[in-house]
Amino acid sequence: FLVSRTAQTPGRQTWSGTVHSVEPSAGGHPAMLVCSVYNFYPQHIKVSWRRDGQEITTGVTSTDELADGDWYYQVHSHLEYTPRSGETISCVVEHASLKTPQVTNWVIHLQPHRDCVCPPST
Repeated sequence: FLVSRTAQTPGRQTWSGTVHSVEPSAGGHPAMLVCSVYNFYPQHIKVSWRRDGQEITTGVTSTDELADGDWYYQVHSHLEYTPRSGETISCVVEHASLKTPQVTNWVIHLQPHRDCVCPPST
């Protein structure tokens, strides 16, 4: 599952972001989402996670802003969590080039014998 978004704000640099589901690492968490943001400048950015609108801090690990060598930066945030049917998980990106935070939502649908961490909606 993957979603991409590219934004251009007049007078600011272009940025792009993706959110995708990955196989979890060992540790008892059955699901992992990764929110990656690329090609942003200036360096400072905030990437956070929400479950049904409430900020999540448990199970979150993030890289520092990584220089690409071309004046742009990238950052990656990982969320390990236990999915619950009907909940919405959101990646929220806040940056100086954005007028409002950019939110990408994932809706969880669990079915017997098959778990679905469904593709995101924006």
